Amino acid sequence: MIKVFYDGRIYHIQPRGGVNVVFKEIFQRIGKSRKFHCLGTFPSNNICPDIDGIRKAVIPKIRPNRIFPLFWRLVNEFYFLLFRPHIFHSTFFSEPYFPGKAKVVLTIHDMIFEIFSDAAWLPWQKEFIALKKKLACKADAIICVSESTKRDVLRIYPDIAPEKVVVIPHAVDDFFVTPVTEDQKNSFRRAFGLVRPYFLYVGRVGDPYKNFDLLLDVYLNQASLNSRFDLVVVGSKFFTPGQQARMASLAGKVRTFSDVSNLELKLFYGCCHTFVYPSKYEGFGLPILEAMACGVPVVTANVSSLPEVGRDAALYFNPASAEELGRCLEKIAGDNAFRDELIRKGYENIKVFSWDSAVVELEKLYLSLSGEQDQGGKGNSSNSPFWRFFVPSPLWWGCRSFKKGPWNPHIST
Repeated sequence: MIKVFYDGRIYHIQPRGGVNVVFKEIFQRIGKSRKFHCLGTFPSNNICPDIDGIRKAVIPKIRPNRIFPLFWRLVNEFYFLLFRPHIFHSTFFSEPYFPGKAKVVLTIHDMIFEIFSDAAWLPWQKEFIALKKKLACKADAIICVSESTKRDVLRIYPDIAPEKVVVIPHAVDDFFVTPVTEDQKNSFRRAFGLVRPYFLYVGRVGDPYKNFDLLLDVYLNQASLNSRFDLVVVGSKFFTPGQQARMASLAGKVRTFSDVSNLELKLFYGCCHTFVYPSKYEGFGLPILEAMACGVPVVTANVSSLPEVGRDAALYFNPASAEELGRCLEKIAGDNAFRDELIRKGYENIKVFSWDSAVVELEKLYLSLSGEQDQGGKGNSSNSPFWRFFVPSPLWWGCRSFKKGPWNPHIST
């Protein structure tokens, strides 16, 4: 049996986010395969619950916070030695423990920092760029989430062999595919005061590549739009003074919501007139599929991975052109037959992307790296008397399956 060690670093970096969602989907499926024995590490304040099939090593969240990263690494090294994996797959750019002891798989979701190199990145972001390149060069295999990201990786890291890079696309969570009722939508609109139809934006607003200012300017400057539709912004608490001033100029027509639940996010999608995703760059663009699954049309930019994800089911515009975005919004606002056609195509499009298929491809990659060796229990630390002795130890809370925890898939990508 092939043993896979997941360093759950993303779960102590952020409480929730797009990468958290990706690995939740992987864990739910990889543990069902009899070819793999999987162990994942999680901080005690952010356990990914209700995942059957993989073992969980829960690491106590100690204070002060500055000590925890060192403690995290030391305990992960201990579990790595105890588990003796064949595959090391970090959830977010951890350096391999004891290099050479396992094949290393690295997932690259995007190349934002590298492509927008002229941005005023913070010191830690510059350090991250260097770490990412180092890990990419050392990895035995690199997973990219889109063909667009693969092209960027091979262009920016020319020394990496193309055959080392594989593409395994994301998919939409089944939660978003399950429809909500009209009664749920009506109750939601009343609860959140959503009286008028609205365009929806989901995500951060401060990062220039997200291109929120373009959407805001188009909405503010076109009376034919803001006289009939609100603009709802979900997911960001922080707006620049300039953004706040512009939003205030329209007296409540720009509505902002943050810290929404997964169900609320689904209802924001399902109740909107149109979902607008103006980003200049995305490694994948999962919100496009989430919106399509909720039965709403999508307007998005014609760059990076976005046409690859939206295919023929979205309306595209040049992210540098306010005029093009304005025309797209006018078209979809005034042509109900066209809007209905986009919705129909969206339902078809999401069928192309499947988490089951993605994990099958991931399993093939693991098998190819391990030489498709079935260890048959030989050398398997789960059969070791020492392993069985240590796992129940209350000191480490070792590898228990928790049914409670602050898991909350979020909206970031």
